[in-house]
Amino acid sequence: MAAWLQANAVALLGQFLTLVGLIVGALTVVWQLGRQHKSSLALQREVAFGHFRTNFVIRF
Repeated sequence: MAAWLQANAVALLGQFLTLVGLIVGALTVVWQLGRQHKSSLALQREVAFGHFRTNFVIRF
């Protein structure tokens, strides 16, 4: 087992780094989608309530 591990250490390290890269990439996509969703909700709220507020402005 130790001899096999030593012989294949470089290949295993490359596969491990590839796996870590894929996981980090997927987490980054999920994080960005969450940020985009929150931003979209904030914009929708601003547009909806912004129109509501401007309709009831008292002008002198």
